[in-house]
Amino acid sequence: MDEIALLQQQLAAVQQQEAALKLSDHNVVDLLLKLQQLGKLQVIHTRTGKQFLTPLQVQREIADYVTLHGGRLSLTELEKLIDVDRSHVERQTAVLCRGNRGHKDSYHVVNNGEELLTSWYLDGIMEDTDVLLQESGTTSIGDLAQQFGFAVDYMREVVRARLGSILKARERDNVLYTDTYVAAQKARVRGVFAAVTRPVFVPDVLRSFGFDEAVANEALTELMQTKVLMGTLRGREYVPYVFMAAQRESMYSFFQQNGYLEHARARELQVTRPYDFLKKRFPDAVPLQESVVSRDLQLQLEGAVEAAVNDATFVDVRLLLPSALQAGDVAMLLAMSPALEKAGHVSKAYQIAECYAVS
Repeated sequence: MDEIALLQQQLAAVQQQEAALKLSDHNVVDLLLKLQQLGKLQVIHTRTGKQFLTPLQVQREIADYVTLHGGRLSLTELEKLIDVDRSHVERQTAVLCRGNRGHKDSYHVVNNGEELLTSWYLDGIMEDTDVLLQESGTTSIGDLAQQFGFAVDYMREVVRARLGSILKARERDNVLYTDTYVAAQKARVRGVFAAVTRPVFVPDVLRSFGFDEAVANEALTELMQTKVLMGTLRGREYVPYVFMAAQRESMYSFFQQNGYLEHARARELQVTRPYDFLKKRFPDAVPLQESVVSRDLQLQLEGAVEAAVNDATFVDVRLLLPSALQAGDVAMLLAMSPALEKAGHVSKAYQIAECYAVS
């Protein structure tokens, strides 16, 4: 009985003792690495080797740190915060982006893979931009890219995806404008150009009045197309119709009073084809090389030549015609005289030295 009691005491003592066999930290590490090699376990060890993280845990820590930093954080900073190799950060970041693609709270890697940001971060900076934009009326995508540290192409994508929703603006040639700003510019363009009474060089006017050139040019074109502004563009010059009407009327008046119009004068008045212009009101006008003359002036010359023929003498037609006519035009007009046309083989008069008619 004494032996049984002794065994019972020994058993009780053993049961009360703590286990003496334990795995060391080194054994645990070796075991985890072996399981990882066999594909039984996926873990990522920290650089210090004191911790092991699952890929899902790394993703969660990436998401948490990005949120704590306002929705945008560099991968270099994430690498330091999570204390794992950069390759693991990049790999789990890519998984995070793919898994949330198309979702409201999606993730994006930008700046050549250097930064991770969220869609709500982008929405936030665009909301702030819209507040400032409504005050200023305009800003450029280039300025926004510089302000937020993005490439211009990426900034353009961010902006265009939010135009009409978060951004109450329109975009033209990488510049944003509010409707209020465009309307104000358009009203000023209308006021300035409605007061113009003679041709003006548009860029000079826009600079002088401090217009936004792109918006003002578009507004000017629209106002002319809708007939709000009565004028036209010749190159970069705006010509009001009132000026054109006055100039054309002055051409008609000059021709009627003087019996001729030089092409050079017509060009000064912005008329490129003076004969076609004049014949609408003076259908019997006579076209010459450098001028247009009236039928009355031509008849006056023909009468003088006919008189010279009848008197068996000569006439210098330059004395009958305006001195402004070029010698070539004088000769051309004289050659049209019926007296110089051959009747059979004999002419009534001959043209000598371009401007003389000799019987």
